[in-house]
Amino acid sequence: MSTGQSTETILGCDPQVRVVISEDEGNLVVQVFALDPAATDVDALFFNLTNDAVASDVTIYPAVDTQEITGFDVAPGTLNQMNNGAQLQEAYDCRIEFGQLPSTSQGDIDQAAFTLYLDGEMPLSLSDIDISNMTAVINSDGGNGLALTSSAQAPAPMVETVAVSEDFSGIWSPDQSDAVESDAHWGIHHGKLLTNGWHDGTLQFESVETDGPVSFSVEAQGINLNRFDADGWGRDSLRVEVRLDNGDWILLDEFVVNDAGTALVGSETGQIIGSESGALSYSGGVLDAATDEAQFRIVSDISSYDEIVLFDNVEITVSEAAEAGTGVGTEVVQSEDFDDVYNPSHSAEVVRDDGWEIRNGQAYTDGCNDGKLIFAEVETSEPVALNIDMRAENLRNFENGGWNADSLRLEVQIDGGNWVLLDEFQVNDAGTAMVGSETGQTFDTDLTTLNYSGGVLDTANEDVQFRLVSDLSARDEKIYVDNMQVLTIDDVEGADHIDAGFDEAEVGDTASDQFAGFTVSAQRAGDDPNSENDAMIFDTANPTGGDHDLGFADEGNAIIISEDNDADDPDDNAQGGTITFNFTDPSDVVSLTLLDVEEQGGVIDLYDIDGTLLNSVDIPVRGDHSAQDLDIDTDGVSVMDVTFAGSGAVSNLRYVPTTDDDEDCAQYAVGYDDIALKTALLEEPEEEEQDDAEGMMAFA
Repeated sequence: MSTGQSTETILGCDPQVRVVISEDEGNLVVQVFALDPAATDVDALFFNLTNDAVASDVTIYPAVDTQEITGFDVAPGTLNQMNNGAQLQEAYDCRIEFGQLPSTSQGDIDQAAFTLYLDGEMPLSLSDIDISNMTAVINSDGGNGLALTSSAQAPAPMVETVAVSEDFSGIWSPDQSDAVESDAHWGIHHGKLLTNGWHDGTLQFESVETDGPVSFSVEAQGINLNRFDADGWGRDSLRVEVRLDNGDWILLDEFVVNDAGTALVGSETGQIIGSESGALSYSGGVLDAATDEAQFRIVSDISSYDEIVLFDNVEITVSEAAEAGTGVGTEVVQSEDFDDVYNPSHSAEVVRDDGWEIRNGQAYTDGCNDGKLIFAEVETSEPVALNIDMRAENLRNFENGGWNADSLRLEVQIDGGNWVLLDEFQVNDAGTAMVGSETGQTFDTDLTTLNYSGGVLDTANEDVQFRLVSDLSARDEKIYVDNMQVLTIDDVEGADHIDAGFDEAEVGDTASDQFAGFTVSAQRAGDDPNSENDAMIFDTANPTGGDHDLGFADEGNAIIISEDNDADDPDDNAQGGTITFNFTDPSDVVSLTLLDVEEQGGVIDLYDIDGTLLNSVDIPVRGDHSAQDLDIDTDGVSVMDVTFAGSGAVSNLRYVPTTDDDEDCAQYAVGYDDIALKTALLEEPEEEEQDDAEGMMAFA
């Protein structure tokens, strides 16, 4: 099973072949999938090593002529031909051939897998293979083969993220879990899923979206295992199954009791469910073939009420293609789910809890149990992200004003400095949800995951620490917190985002078409849409027009909505208006840097090429002389309207231009060595003869 980082690439245009490469304890697991199996026979894969010195030690498993591997050669810079004569336009270091007959590429292969390792103690990693330059040869046995090559762009790294994490605490029925789509007659027992002869059937988890490989893990425990039956009319079984990209259900394991009656044993992996709780995990193999979505289920067929299996701590991970110019959490450096602790002070991740308590495996605060919940300091010199789950009870009793206003503050301390507010949650006017003051994120009576990244969280040089400050006025105003997780953030190598800082424009110029990739225009609030362009370049290092609140030493030029279009004395419009960015090509907008936002009501609207609204992002108020980096994270944007309710400016736009996929894919017809091709054709097995209905000889 794969245990490390994975990446993938798509070869060709039509048809296409997908290659997934995963690190696994010093080995590289390579999987090849035809995206259109009916039209594709994969015959060979060619690629280069990044270090020719290891070429003589590279070894393959399984051995040649076992399973679908029928050829393997390593000869740096010399391999451009298959055994059937198919020739490439470029020579490679490594060649693997696939087929159903020994030493040939004959037969129909639409997927294959192999492991590469070094004959010695040195490990292989993703960096040892040039993933940006690979070629798959398909349909080559009849003289009409195609070479499918890598796209012009390097493949996006695949980053594993947790899509589902469920410990079943605080619920009384499986259908109360957001992770469960349907549960037949399963039950909950002491915070664990339960199935027996009275509570069996299919428990199906919610479908998850993914860009690549997925994994599934769960803790399981059997009770009264000696009473389970392995055969006969009372046969008991548990099936773990997966459905990828809305296809057919695929068996991962069928658990049946062993002869000794001491464990349930998986038919495919040999994993066991014993009398003590233990983890089952599934990754690699068919799970690496996911490209769009995945769904898992457990099918229970148990014959007696005293034959019991308990499940807990379900986790489903997915792969996300890391977008250029963005960061992705790659390592969990702090995690707390409050299971198996009876007071916050019992947690190694909590250094202070004032009056907080633990209820049903969740940290709990109310009007009689509030104050600070401070998590342990985490050492890091990298940007971080925070994920945390919250829910509330009796929201209608919360108040958002007056002497007894209720609030929950989430704060961070970077490098031992001052505590910085990430969000202050107060109830909305309808009494239906708690709303964050800075991000607008909300939670209600259902456990909701809140996410924080960017901004101040990108600035850690030594350490980071988080805390919750609860100020509730009544016992029946309750908030629960669970699944706190801090991740480090790594920038994707080769990120090709563009930071448009507007410094190439002249101060006082009308901002319009002087930027590569987009044009700019603006209208003052209340102006006729057809009036002159009010967008102007403003020098924040030398503020003019009395706009000292737009004075910054390190923000450079900014775009303002001019009050009077006076190029000699740039001055922003105090009543606000809208700055419009029109992108030359649809682009992925990553973030904006905004200055001096003092008035509520600002919003950013993003539209696609057809004018359909993709996303609206409220602009937080940061106050006089403020600067903020606002995450936008919206793909396929053609038009972006930045509307200020009052004073404000844009000093940086981070975006990634998109390209037409068809321009990046490449393929060509292979050439042939005529002698090798003729030899290969002569070696093809003869077609089987049979009599037709008339008694004449016919060929199948």
